[in-house]
Amino acid sequence: MEKNIKKQAVSAALLCLVCVLVAVLISSLLCPNREGEKYPFERPVSAYNPYEQQFDAFMKGQLYIDFAPDKALAELENPYDYYQREGIYYLWDRAYYDGKYFSYFGVAPIVTVYYPYYFLTGDLPADDTVSAIFAVATALFFSMAAVKLWATLGRKAPMWLVWILTLGALTSTQVFLVMRGATRFYYIATIAGMAFLSMFAWLFLCGISGTFCLTRREGTEQKPWLKLLIFALAGTAYGLCFLSRFNMALVAAFVIVPMLWFCIIRENGKFRAPRRIIFELISLALPVVIAIAAQLIMNYARFDSFFEFGTTYQLTVSDVSKNKLRLGDLPYAIFHYFIQPLDFTEDFPLASLFYTRLKDYGHYVYVDTGMGLLAIPFMWLLFGSIFVFADKKQSRGVKSTLASALVGMLVVAWLDFCLGGVIFRYTCDLTVIGALAALAVAFILSDSLSADGDSLALKRGVNVALVCIAIATLFVSVTLAFSINVNLTDYPEAVYKGFRALFFK
Repeated sequence: MEKNIKKQAVSAALLCLVCVLVAVLISSLLCPNREGEKYPFERPVSAYNPYEQQFDAFMKGQLYIDFAPDKALAELENPYDYYQREGIYYLWDRAYYDGKYFSYFGVAPIVTVYYPYYFLTGDLPADDTVSAIFAVATALFFSMAAVKLWATLGRKAPMWLVWILTLGALTSTQVFLVMRGATRFYYIATIAGMAFLSMFAWLFLCGISGTFCLTRREGTEQKPWLKLLIFALAGTAYGLCFLSRFNMALVAAFVIVPMLWFCIIRENGKFRAPRRIIFELISLALPVVIAIAAQLIMNYARFDSFFEFGTTYQLTVSDVSKNKLRLGDLPYAIFHYFIQPLDFTEDFPLASLFYTRLKDYGHYVYVDTGMGLLAIPFMWLLFGSIFVFADKKQSRGVKSTLASALVGMLVVAWLDFCLGGVIFRYTCDLTVIGALAALAVAFILSDSLSADGDSLALKRGVNVALVCIAIATLFVSVTLAFSINVNLTDYPEAVYKGFRALFFK
């Protein structure tokens, strides 16, 4: 038994290494521009992205961007009206408040990448470098979370299937598509959120089992101090996710709540020792509280309100303050975030994003190229939730967590649509949780079928179907990552021709 566990651990480690190498390869092909930015800046501050501008502001001991707005903005009746700003120069999509510009993007990428890179090199990292770092981090931590999820759910699916499903799940997050997003600072927020959410998922599952070992599950020897440390690290990862992309952290919160009840407060249907519960919850919650408190204090210092993140004052295509939560928008949100298909062509790269706008929204909605979750084959496994809910052998914890994940994705899709609109990076707020939920369903489907008697053929059939879905996901997601779109950055023509040659003579 112990020998088998060691073999599984080695195989799991190799799987994670392969995922990292895939991410390194793809990021090298799609994000080749690694020349850093000199600091202090050699160009006007207005020429840099919000993260670089905020870094500069921090270095100067201030919160506002060191660039004076045109005085004409202050004279407008409503400077947040796109048409009133016509003819006036301003910083696009920065928050404008009290005569100053601010960046409303989360500070986690600055703290975790920009500062370390600057201290090591004396320069600021190029956008491609930042995207590549977070893409590789996502590949590492997501694959580790996938293996840990397999161990937590029972470790019955064969290891070869875990490999294929993990690769399919990783690509289904669309991390490599997000890595290519044009106007890069928008996508740095998303891909950083993916990395930190994946890190949290792995650490939280490690905390439940009490060990960092990928293939050990609950029931192994646990050291109380180690569990507290792991939960503290998990809380830190979640806090960084919150400070990168709030919407993504909100989706995760729907999953965390039932897991806290069934995995920390209760164990095997019984309440655990109160002392252990309290210490573990404190270890998990304290870093999160610190991160949220820091953000709220920063909000107040900039916008005179703890709960104003700056989005109300952003200078963009619409007056965001007029966006409202409308229950009537739910059907539109379901279409754009779950159903909207990809565009398939007869030429490379075959799969691509496209623009679809419905009629009669009844109000202004920001619409750009998008895709629904179900355009990704791996997400079809979410329909397997019906089997999980109907299976009497599945625990209440598994069913509650899965149901909460589905509800969370629906709620955040609706919030994103009402307050933001439609573009594929908004859909990617849901993909990490969606991929992990689909992966859990796949493991459960494979585990729940008996390996003997009349069900053996059924088990093999299910495993073949899972493999086909994972391979289809790999194909769609990789070709999508190499697609051409106005919202995606260019990559070397030689790379395009090389990959095209794989599909066409």
